[in-house]
This record gives sequence, C-alpha cells and structure tokens, in this order.
Amino acid sequence: MDRKSEYVILYEELKQHIRNGEIPPGNKLPSERSFMETYRISRTTVRSALALLEREKYVRKQPGVGCIVLSRAEKERREKLRIGISLSSASDQTYQTLLYESLMHAAERLNGELIVKKNHELIRGEGIDGAVFIANTSPDELRRMEKEYRADCPVVFINRMPVHPRFAYFAVDYENTSRKLVARLLRNGAERIAMIGGADHPGDRYFADYTRSQGWRSAYREVAGGVPEELLFRTGELYADLNLACRRIERVRPQVFFVSCSSLLSVLSVILRQMNIAVGKDVSVICFDNVERIAENMRIPISCLKMPFAEMTDRALSYIRAAQRGNVPVPKEILEAQLVVNQCHYLF
Repeated sequence: MDRKSEYVILYEELKQHIRNGEIPPGNKLPSERSFMETYRISRTTVRSALALLEREKYVRKQPGVGCIVLSRAEKERREKLRIGISLSSASDQTYQTLLYESLMHAAERLNGELIVKKNHELIRGEGIDGAVFIANTSPDELRRMEKEYRADCPVVFINRMPVHPRFAYFAVDYENTSRKLVARLLRNGAERIAMIGGADHPGDRYFADYTRSQGWRSAYREVAGGVPEELLFRTGELYADLNLACRRIERVRPQVFFVSCSSLLSVLSVILRQMNIAVGKDVSVICFDNVERIAENMRIPISCLKMPFAEMTDRALSYIRAAQRGNVPVPKEILEAQLVVNQCHYLF
C-alpha cells in the first residue's frame, strides 16, 4: 500500500468517527505517536491525515495540546463557503456593481469566498459549493443551462426565473412591477407616460427593457384601454438618433418619463438639457433601478423602484449553506421592489 493511500485511509476513518459522534466535539485526538504505533505507519503519514482533517475543518490544531475536534457550528464558522459567480460585460454596469457589492457583503457575513467562473463551469459545479448567477442571462442561454446541468451543486439565479426544478431564484417580477407602477401613475392623473427604453423581443441585451415595457403596455391597456405607442422610446432608437427623440418628445409632451434601467439616465439627461426641460418642475422621472447615487451626482430628483439586492444575496448564500447540510427545498421566490418617491406629482 502506498503512502498516499495510508494517509487517506486514516483521514477517512477519523472523519467517519467524528461525523458519527464517536469522537465528540471538544475531545482531543490521540497523539501522533499513538497513531504511529496503532496503525504501524510513519509520522509523515499521520501528519498528512491530520493536516487534511484540519484543512476540512474537522479539527483545529492547538499548540502544546494537539488536535481538538470541532463542533458542527465551529466547523461552519471556520469553513469558507465557495461561491461561484459570473461577471457580466452588460452595458448596465450600475446594476451589476450594486448587486456585486451586496453579494460581497453577504459573503462576508456568511464566511464565503467569491470565485469568478465561466457559465459552463458554474453549471458543472467545478471547485465550488454553489453557483450564483448575477449576470444578465437571456432566455435562450437559460434554456441551454437547464439542459446542460448535471452537477449535484446548488444553483441560484438573481432576477431570472428558470423552470428547472433544481435551480433556485430570487427575483423581482419586472413586468408586473412596471404594470402596477404605471397603472398607479395613470390613475393619479398622468396621462402621458413616456417609456424610455423599450424592446420588442426579450433578447440577450434587452431582456429588462422588454419586460418593463411590456408592463407599461399592460398598464395602459388596463387603465386607458389602449397603448400610445408614440410614447414608447426603444433603447436602440435612442442611441441611434437623439435629435429624432427630441422631436418626438416635443410632439408628445410627456408628463412622466419612466426609464427602464439606470444606463439610460445619461441619455435622457442629455435630451432634457438640450430641450431645457426641468425635472421635478416640468416633468417627473422614475427609474427601475437603484439610482440614488446617480441622482445625487446628476443633481436632479429621480424617483425609483429600488431592487432588494441585499435580501436577494443573503437568501441566495443562506440557501447554498443550508444545501451543504442536506436536502432542503429549492426556493423560487418573487420579492418586491421598494418605491422611492422624489418629487413626482403623480405618486401620492
């Protein structure tokens, strides 16, 4: 029997005794000399087995005493939770940055370590305890992941709602949230609500724009009986021709600008300044994103639908930690965005 097999056998045997409670938490393991004599192995083999137990957080080495068996709670406190995440090159960097900040805070609270992986590595669960997808994922890519998933690894999506029974999610319902907000504005007297950032298909780049503009359409059908398509400013059109957008705004004279995501606020700001339109006085602006920092920097009053990033990331990592201990229900939860009102005449 080679040396590696010997230390692995000793490690597995001791680990089993600890997990079965045969060596209770707080107890000291026998000395290295005792293991050498009992198993007829070398000191190097004993130390390799004990080092592996320590690395896996089953014991802690106490100078002058020896190896002390850790309780389950102590093991979890000491054990790093390896969380695989994907990073996005999407244009809406504000969204990604705020979500990543929340994920870092959650990892600190739960003794977690964030490990950047590619999507196929996350789905396979390579070198991680769980995967959290925070990057924008198109419906087509999501369907591919559902087919490719084979690993026994907990997977959580943020703001996407996969149908795979093993995929958890914590999401805000973009379409329904937009519908409720726009319906409220209409019922409070805002007849002309411009949708800044729309899309006709839920593709890779415009998934959020599509769902939020669909909510805008649903609200108009529900409250007003028809959809004023002239008030919908598609994302691609805005970037293609600002002068055309200015002429349309001058013609339709919106009372409220509902902005689909924070990345479009800079475009809207240029348009409003060019047209000498004052936010808070002439029009109201509402953005579907956490934009308090942006509004402060731009020095204009912007209401917003604030995403519950901290709650999402805390629940995601807590689920992965719980899944390590055994079978737990796979959460699929819809969370509410918080409405923050800042000088909007129609939000009362």
